[in-house]
Amino acid sequence: MPELPEVETVRRTLEYQLLGEEIENVEVLYSTMLSPNKDCFINNLKGQTFRKIARFGKYLFFIFDDYSIISHLRMEGKYFIKHHERIVNHEHIIFYLKSGKTLRYHDVRKFGTMKLVNTTNLNEILNEPELKKLGKEANDESLDGEYLYNKINKLNIPIKTVLLNQEIICGLGNIYVDEVCFLSKLHPMQLACTLTINDCNNIVENSKKTLAYAIECGGTTIRSYTSSLGVTGRFQLNLHVHTKENEPCENCNTKIQKIKVGGRGTYFCYKCQRKNPFVIGLTGGISSGKTAVSNYLKENYQDYLYLDTDLIAHDILNRIDIVEILANKFGDDIVEEGLINRNKLGLLIYNNEDNRKTLNSIIHPEVIKYVKRQIKLSDKKIIFVIVPLLFESGMDEMMDEIWYVYISKEEQIKRLMLRDNIDYEYALKKINSQMSMEEKRKIMSKKQNVVLMEKFSTKFQKIAATYNERTSVEDIEKINITSATELEFWVSTPEDKADLDKLYVSQSLKEQYWKKTQGTIRSALEKTLIILQELGVEPEMGHKEVGGITSSISIDGKTNHAMEQLEIDWKYSTSIQNADNEIIIRDTVEEVFK
Repeated sequence: MPELPEVETVRRTLEYQLLGEEIENVEVLYSTMLSPNKDCFINNLKGQTFRKIARFGKYLFFIFDDYSIISHLRMEGKYFIKHHERIVNHEHIIFYLKSGKTLRYHDVRKFGTMKLVNTTNLNEILNEPELKKLGKEANDESLDGEYLYNKINKLNIPIKTVLLNQEIICGLGNIYVDEVCFLSKLHPMQLACTLTINDCNNIVENSKKTLAYAIECGGTTIRSYTSSLGVTGRFQLNLHVHTKENEPCENCNTKIQKIKVGGRGTYFCYKCQRKNPFVIGLTGGISSGKTAVSNYLKENYQDYLYLDTDLIAHDILNRIDIVEILANKFGDDIVEEGLINRNKLGLLIYNNEDNRKTLNSIIHPEVIKYVKRQIKLSDKKIIFVIVPLLFESGMDEMMDEIWYVYISKEEQIKRLMLRDNIDYEYALKKINSQMSMEEKRKIMSKKQNVVLMEKFSTKFQKIAATYNERTSVEDIEKINITSATELEFWVSTPEDKADLDKLYVSQSLKEQYWKKTQGTIRSALEKTLIILQELGVEPEMGHKEVGGITSSISIDGKTNHAMEQLEIDWKYSTSIQNADNEIIIRDTVEEVFK
C-alpha cells in the first residue's frame, strides 16, 4: 500500500500538472468506489477547476471551486495523466480536461475510494468521519514522544501493530514501521506498554527522519507503486531491513529475519532489535530433562528471571476459588484438608481426556495471566519460562525464542518410570496425555525461533552463553589446558577485547596456569568423589582422572601477547550427574589468577 511518502510524491506531481485545469467531463467505468452515486459525482464535477491538491496521512484531497474529492489509493491505486490514448484495463475513473489532457485513476484490485464532499475548507474536510478519528501525522512538527507515550503506555500489544494503527499515528505503513523499529532498536513484537518515554522519543525522531528522506527520494517502489507520470521512488535503495530477509544486517552482520506480526510480513535484526525483556520458553516432553537444563541456567545465569509454570500451577491449584471450582467439576474426593490432592486429580485427568481438557481450560488461563503479569513487572533483560505444555497451552506465541529439550520416547518412558516409581503402562499413559512429538515438530517447523536441544552437553553451554550480555558464540573457544588431562575449559572474552581476533593462550601460560590451579582442582575432584562414594554411586569412567563427573572452568580474561601475560577470573565447576544426566550436586570454586 502506498504510504505517506508515496502519497506525498503523488500529490506534488499531480499538483504541478493539474492546478488551473478545468474538468469538461467525467467517465465512470466502476462506480462502487464512488461516494455519493455516479450521477451526482459526474454532474457536480463538470466545470470545476483544480485549485489545490492536499494530503493528510495516506489520503489525497482534490480541492475544486465548490467541491472536494477525498481519495484513498488503498493497495494498488495510481493516477496517470494522459492525452487521447485509448482506455486500458483497470482504468476506472477518467477526468477529461479542457486542455485535452485526461486524469485517469487506475486500480487493479479496485480497493481505492473517492468521496465527493460539498466543501473546500480543509478543516471541514478533516472533520469527515473517516478523517476525524486519525491521529497526528508521523511527520507533524507538533508530534513528540510524550504524545505517543500517552497514547500507547497502556496498550498490551506489539509496537509494530500500534504504529500501523492510523488512529494513533497517521501515515506509517508496513515498510516504514519496519525501518523505524530498526532505527529505534526496538523489536517489532515489543509490547507498547513496556516502552519508555525515551523509546517514544526515538520512534518519533526516526519516523520524521525516515519519512523526510523517503519523500526526498520520491517514496518506495516495492511491488507496484509508481507516482503520476511513471515517477518511481528510490527510497527502496536505502532500506535497512524491509524485504532483506537472510541478508546481513548493516550494523552487526546478523541475518535479517522475517516474521508475521498481526498478519503482516515483518523484517528485523534479531541482534540489534532484542526485545526487553527477551522471553525464552523452555519446554520438552515429560521427564525429558527440562529440570536439568533449568537447574544449569539458574546456577550459571542468576541475573535472569525464571518462571516455572509447574510451580505456578501448583500454587494456583491451592487457591480457595480454584479448589472450589475443581471440587464442583471433579467431586469433593479430590479435596483433602482444604487442598487439592494432586495424585487423585492426576488419576482423573490421565485416564480421561475430557477431564484433562476441563482442567486445562481452568488452570491455563490463570497461569498465562500470572506469567504475563510477571513479565510486565520484571526489570530483567532475559526471562526463561519453563512450560511443559508450551504448545498445548498456546503460550508458544508469547515467546521470543523456544528451547525444546528432546529425548527418544524409549528413554523418556524409562526415566519417567524411575522418577515417579510407576509401571510402564502408566508412564506411557502420562506421555500420551501430552501433544505428540510429531505434532510439536510440525508446529516448530513453521517457527524460526526454535532451538532443539537433543542432549544436555557442552554444546548447550555454548548456546546458553550467547544470552550472557558479555559474550556471543563467536567469542567462545574450547582450549585444552594440557595434553596430560582431558579437562577442558571455556574462554569467553569481553566485548571490549581490543583488536584481538582470537584469544591465544601459549603453551607456557597453559603450564603456568595448570601448575597454579591443579592443586585446587584436584582437591575439588577428590571432595566430589568422596560425596559420590557416600551416596553409593559408582562413577562411570568417562574421563581419565575425573570419572563420570562433568567438569568445566569458565573464564573471563584478557591477554597481552607482547608481555606473555594472562589475567583471568575463573570459576571451576564440577557436577555429579545421575544416570539420566540430571545434575544432583554441583561444587564451585572461584579464584583470580594472574
